[in-house]
Amino acid sequence: MLKENIEKSENFWKHSESALLGGVYLILITCGFLRGFRVGVSGPASEFRPIVRFLGTDLDGSLKVPYALAAVKGIGVMLGYAIARAAGVDTEKRLGFLSEEELRKLEEVARDPLGHGIPAWMLNRRRDPATGKDLQLYGSDLVYAIREDIQREMRIKSWRGVRHSLGLKVRGQRTRTTGRFGTAVGVSRRRQ
Repeated sequence: MLKENIEKSENFWKHSESALLGGVYLILITCGFLRGFRVGVSGPASEFRPIVRFLGTDLDGSLKVPYALAAVKGIGVMLGYAIARAAGVDTEKRLGFLSEEELRKLEEVARDPLGHGIPAWMLNRRRDPATGKDLQLYGSDLVYAIREDIQREMRIKSWRGVRHSLGLKVRGQRTRTTGRFGTAVGVSRRRQ
């Protein structure tokens, strides 16, 4: 019964601009009631993909492009918007509705952000100590680079390196009450 009513009102769903109805429409697509329609877009039908592979990470296809890209380690929402705009992809689209060509363009921009007009201050590894270049790292490359930076600080015995090696707070926080080691030692009452 529900499926028949939905199929009768395909035009209503296709031309709905309301965010609430768009969300309901998206739920109906993911549940499998409506197949082959795009949210708020008329034209040729496209299949919705609930999970999209991007830069070695599985992303949620139901999220808007910048927010979905932010799930990749090394990309925040702001950089996600910049990548989408540089690639010419609508930032209001859901990631699961993007074509292979649009995903390829997004990945191309993400791999070389400086070459596509994204400013250097948005990158996560500026003036790399080894090469001196501005880089954007993702996933395990970013984790490895940060670990290497900490190891270098410990090796040269800088203040930060010493704090890291002792397992203490590094950024000047107070340590009188927080960040203590071991179990709590209770106060014993004096015998009477």
